Amino acid sequence: MDDIYVFCLDPERYLIVVNASNAPKMWAWMSGHVGAFDARLVNRHEATAMIAVQGPEAIERMGGDFVRAIKPRRCAETDWRGHRLFASRTGYTGEDGLELIIGAEAAPDLWRELLEAGVVPCGLGARDTLRLEAALLLYGNDMDEATNPFEVGLEWVLTLDDEADFLGRAALERIATEGVKRELVCLRALDRGVMRHGHPITRNGESAGVVTSGTFSPTLAVSIGMGFVPPDLAAEGRRFEIDVRGRMLPAEIVPRPFYKRPKKQ
Repeated sequence: MDDIYVFCLDPERYLIVVNASNAPKMWAWMSGHVGAFDARLVNRHEATAMIAVQGPEAIERMGGDFVRAIKPRRCAETDWRGHRLFASRTGYTGEDGLELIIGAEAAPDLWRELLEAGVVPCGLGARDTLRLEAALLLYGNDMDEATNPFEVGLEWVLTLDDEADFLGRAALERIATEGVKRELVCLRALDRGVMRHGHPITRNGESAGVVTSGTFSPTLAVSIGMGFVPPDLAAEGRRFEIDVRGRMLPAEIVPRPFYKRPKKQ
């Protein structure tokens, strides 16, 4: 239904971050299931703002012992000018950085302080290019409610080798046994041209799938994309043609991800 983060703030207090466009859907779904647990949901969607600070200098620009103490994929809270500030060492760009959540009334002041620290604003276009270079899936493009984890390389998030029950377990066990009918692969163009979401993937003149995400990579200076193809065509090095508005753009399957940021010395 969405790709979400669940952060443990205290043993009995959790923060669930969903995509903004899916917030009403996710609130309705979780509200319908929370009754089975000794828990209470609080909707803070409109009362908070999130700012993502991403890039190789993100941590240094933020500064402070609080920021440097947060490990990758971890979170913490602190007081900022009398407001509770949540920070997580996460992001959707493939780069290091923080995602910050604060009360909506304090967000403009936090934004201005980040600008003064040299943080440069950017939009979703830049975010989308970076997340695709890192081969991070985008909900609504590369996965949706008709997608299962095995098709998109997310089987690592599942634990089926125990007896713990959860919603969807029976269906996932069946898929694990039967296999999938399509797989998401990484595609790199072999000529000039830009593949985009929805472009048909063909092989030897026959339909082979569809591009789910595509763009031009400034880092690699070539068009990259992801798309679904049959499992028997999903091997690295396999070549296809992408129908870019009537022009056939040659492309091949490459390893995932397209780009990894250099490790700091």
